Amino acid sequence: MNGIDISNLNGSVNIAAVKNSGYGFIISKITEGSTFIDKYGKQNVANTKDNGIIAGAYHFARFTDKAGAIREASFFKQNCPSNVDFVVLDFEQQCSGDMTEACLAFLNSISSITTALIYCNPNYINLHLNSNITRYPLWIAHYGVSSPSTPKWGTYAIWQYSSTGRVNGVNGNVDLNVSGPSFNIKSNSSTNSNNNLSIRLQQELNSMINANLVVDGILGLATTASIKKFQTIMGLSADGIPGIKTWGAINQIRSYPTAGVNYPHYEYATRWIQWRVGASIDGIFGRGTERKVKDFQINVNRNHGERLVVDGIVGKETWRCMFKY
Repeated sequence: MNGIDISNLNGSVNIAAVKNSGYGFIISKITEGSTFIDKYGKQNVANTKDNGIIAGAYHFARFTDKAGAIREASFFKQNCPSNVDFVVLDFEQQCSGDMTEACLAFLNSISSITTALIYCNPNYINLHLNSNITRYPLWIAHYGVSSPSTPKWGTYAIWQYSSTGRVNGVNGNVDLNVSGPSFNIKSNSSTNSNNNLSIRLQQELNSMINANLVVDGILGLATTASIKKFQTIMGLSADGIPGIKTWGAINQIRSYPTAGVNYPHYEYATRWIQWRVGASIDGIFGRGTERKVKDFQINVNRNHGERLVVDGIVGKETWRCMFKY
């Protein structure tokens, strides 16, 4: 299941449009530290619940000790809607030493609301947490990889894999997430999320590999065959099952990372670019891929009147043309 997390930085979000794009959960910021209340937080949660998808709520921590954690937990509980499906401690503040006990004090307190998770990145796990924290599920932030690193957790509930996603209903960039092996959170009002996800999958396959599928939300033989084709292009096991890696590949492509020889290599996005321009598909953006991208840019300029810079770099305008023509 795919999801986004949002805050006041995203402004007013059209939750219905997010849902219709196939997203099954939204995590809204509620508080930060012991004084800041997100002005959109409660309404975002209410709109998420009204649209029948899973609603999470998070607190951005500022505490540096156990006493501060308890104060901030109390502040969060005072302002968090009671009908959320899960709550999260966003742990990424500047601190020193082992912060496990402070984090546990916060999590133990907010778990009285509903299921509690902790959000952090692999570096913070190594620097500030020990194995006692594993009593709570992990929402991990790890970008630019095909699967997240979880040094002190055997698994994870949510993986935030991009901070530069584009989603209908949200202005500008938004964080993209996908549920993981230990995601056991459900909503009483989420009955339509699986069908919406299947519809989005068919739409993506039509757009990405010209699958020509009927968009009906039914994963029949034609859709399964298209999933296998896409998985093969991505270098994944072609089992026809749209699991976490398949969705991770789709969402990495949809994050439209700038791609070129001298840019960070996003394997799935690079594989799709290579497939699109007829290069050898290996997930590595080398000189051969660069030449093919230049050929694509030249042909689009010549045949469609575009004015792409012929530089072999897949930036915003080249991405647009790759999907348009």
